Amino acid sequence: MPRASLFYSLAALAGVVAFGTVGFTIIEGWSLADSLYMTVMTVTTVGYGPPLPLSPAGRNFSIFFMVLGVGTAGYLLSTAVQSLVRSEILAAYGERRRQRETSKLKGHYIICGAGRVGCRIVGEMIFNPSGDTQIRAGDMLIGIGRAESMQELDAQARGRQYRER
Repeated sequence: MPRASLFYSLAALAGVVAFGTVGFTIIEGWSLADSLYMTVMTVTTVGYGPPLPLSPAGRNFSIFFMVLGVGTAGYLLSTAVQSLVRSEILAAYGERRRQRETSKLKGHYIICGAGRVGCRIVGEMIFNPSGDTQIRAGDMLIGIGRAESMQELDAQARGRQYRER
């Protein structure tokens, strides 16, 4: 959602710049370069003054455009700041939550790369030749890798082909 609102505010700013450029070109009869210069100068609130003298209709358009342009630029700026702050806050809370959850883990095994070799290791951990299981009830086994599900990981660990039902 934040990216969408940032995209919409950028699109609105582009629309305002196009509107101002076309407006100054039509009302004042200026070239596109002069009209774009006046538009960007107005939206960014630089305030150097018009590149050429304004007619009364041009002044009225400028007043309307100043409010529209500065308002749109302000909206873009506030959206960008909101998006940045929101992502920073979410990242901080996510990291804190991840650390809290990790500190609670006890009696677990993490197998990274649960492909062919990883599944063999899981199989040996669960079903070793002596018949004893090294993983007790309540222990957590986390497989990270190519297995799509725990059933597939279990089937791979037992050396069988997994078929989804």
